[in-house]
Amino acid sequence: MDVVDEVVFLTAMIYQHAVRGADQMIRDAIDQQLKQQNEGDSDGSAGVLAPVG
Repeated sequence: MDVVDEVVFLTAMIYQHAVRGADQMIRDAIDQQLKQQNEGDSDGSAGVLAPVG
């Protein structure tokens, strides 16, 4: 393996590791927002079709 190839490979591995943590934080934040929205929606009408017009 060429030195440049090795540097590129290691850089990619470091980047993937760093991004993996950010992905988890984003998923957790979205889950928390969805749970908060679901707690406030107590009328049970989500997903029901309504006539328009």
